[in-house]
Amino acid sequence: MNTKALYIEFAEGHDPGQSKKAEVRPSRAESGAKSSDVKKPTEAKKLGGPMGVRDRTASGRKGVKEPKMDISELMNLLKHENLYGGPYGVNAKQVHEAWKRANDGGEDGDDDKDQDKLQLDWDEYQVCIHIIAAKLGVELPPPEGQENKKEEAKLIWSQALKTHWSDERLFLKFCAGAGKAAGGAKDNPADKRSMTMDFREFIALCEDLGIHPGAANKTQLAKIFREANSADSGIEDDDAHELQLEEFQYAMLALAMLNEVPVIVNGRDIAQPRIFK
Repeated sequence: MNTKALYIEFAEGHDPGQSKKAEVRPSRAESGAKSSDVKKPTEAKKLGGPMGVRDRTASGRKGVKEPKMDISELMNLLKHENLYGGPYGVNAKQVHEAWKRANDGGEDGDDDKDQDKLQLDWDEYQVCIHIIAAKLGVELPPPEGQENKKEEAKLIWSQALKTHWSDERLFLKFCAGAGKAAGGAKDNPADKRSMTMDFREFIALCEDLGIHPGAANKTQLAKIFREANSADSGIEDDDAHELQLEEFQYAMLALAMLNEVPVIVNGRDIAQPRIFK
């Protein structure tokens, strides 16, 4: 179900009811056609092959695009594999939900890279099929090439949480403006705003460290940001829309707890007990 050959077959508009029998063509003598009536290879090539349709599966050739799959083709594939309808298959609502999540960037919600919301490319198809498989209680191998990438990303953001959870210098750098080095008017000590971090700057810091979207999506970051700014965090201040340093440290520890990343200080894991669920 998650093989590229099957994806390509249905992305090209495969009809599961189509006859597989080879078409028998009469000879020129039987049909009475003249040699001049038969298209030469060069003429057929101009039309792009049989029926004037270009081969979309041949990647790497100039002017040839990789196939993409629309939702009707996905439905055909699922029906062909007996995974749609009936007591054991997915329904239309579940397919549309999986389609939307795959087109919105999967679990991470990062849809900046692909603006085509009407078709699935190969990577999006793999995400979609894994979501559908999960709904059916089937565990598929990780999408091609994704397992090692995720592990590498996890190592990066895990180390970032351990190293930078209380990094005042990094905190002040992003307080000075999303990702820009501290300096200019906002670096004036008299400017209180330059000593606190808003949600946009918090997201920028998390992106810079690889924490977002790998360790937490935007919804989870917003929840942690509110938690750190609330009275429940045990840190009192008069600004519920900005993080001061202590609240930033609380938020980073909450991210560590969310992802079960130990933060060891003086031989003790201070990311326990879990304060964020």
